[in-house]
Amino acid sequence: MYAKGGLWLPYIGISNSVCTRFTHIMLGHAPIGEYWQRFFPNTTVQCPCDEVDIETREHIFMQCRQYEASLHPRDIHISSFVEFIIGNPTSFCFENG
Repeated sequence: MYAKGGLWLPYIGISNSVCTRFTHIMLGHAPIGEYWQRFFPNTTVQCPCDEVDIETREHIFMQCRQYEASLHPRDIHISSFVEFIIGNPTSFCFENG
């Protein structure tokens, strides 16, 4: 729940960009292969790192070479994912903003 600072919002902070990208991840609407495959099936879904056929959230968070390895989440706490997003400002972000 996002309204009135509900459940996960306090972990995100006040950055609109981080909140938006975290929401993309949680709702499955991040601009990555698994999203493109579902909504635009004729689009390339392979990860640019060429390690997997379909770019997924799990791949990006846990092993993708495109992102800072030291920031890959060590656990499944929201704060770990937020730290990853902050440290990788282009992650889960649509090209036009």
